Amino acid sequence: MDGKAVLDRLEHYITPSAATNVGARWPPPSCHPSTRKAILEMVMLWLYGPAGCGKSAVAQSLAERRIEILRLGAAFFFSCSNSINKPETVFPALAYQLASHCPEYKTIWISLLTNEPLLLTKAQPVQFNKLIVEPFLRLQDVRE
Repeated sequence: MDGKAVLDRLEHYITPSAATNVGARWPPPSCHPSTRKAILEMVMLWLYGPAGCGKSAVAQSLAERRIEILRLGAAFFFSCSNSINKPETVFPALAYQLASHCPEYKTIWISLLTNEPLLLTKAQPVQFNKLIVEPFLRLQDVRE
């Protein structure tokens, strides 16, 4: 199966409206430039809090800053208002975005999906390992 066929097949498993700068999330939540400066300057490992406290705004602002400096590989935003709360689409969507930014990753990823066509129907832990972890481990091996 060629790369285009793999990408075309993947489109049925992703949620494009959950990416960073898409029309379905426009206008996106964001922080005022002088708001939450301390939070935005830290590397975020985990962002939590009650509904409406600004988690999405902080995450969106972080994503936008990373896009500006070409340091964002992928992002996925859940949203009740846009009906994009589909956990099964998270890893395919992230992998799709990563493949669009990294040609080496895309090559490994297309090979993986060609050799294992049912991968996108597997459980999330399997998808995470196969779509995210394993391709980057292979990239690391190639670069060393």
